[in-house]
Amino acid sequence: GSGMGLAGDELEDAGVEAFLDMIKEGKPEPVPYDHRFAGLNQARKCFHNYLDYHRCAKQKGEQASECMKFLRSFRDHCPMDWVKKWDEQREEGVFPGRI
Repeated sequence: GSGMGLAGDELEDAGVEAFLDMIKEGKPEPVPYDHRFAGLNQARKCFHNYLDYHRCAKQKGEQASECMKFLRSFRDHCPMDWVKKWDEQREEGVFPGRI
């Protein structure tokens, strides 16, 4: 169909922005708003490190040393509520990013 021409990164950034809009509007989904993580760059960094970790873990295994830098990074940059939500979404097959 038309409108599916977004590149992977644009699609993911659109996912992050939609996610942030949801938080800003105070919707109960996906998680409570957290002013420390309000910046789009911070959220994007968080989201991409989460993706990178899970992509790495999928290929090399969750304990692989190469993956640990991504794990540490998303734990530093992401509110745990976001991570929990994304973990749930991955389990349900509705996570917005491609892993």
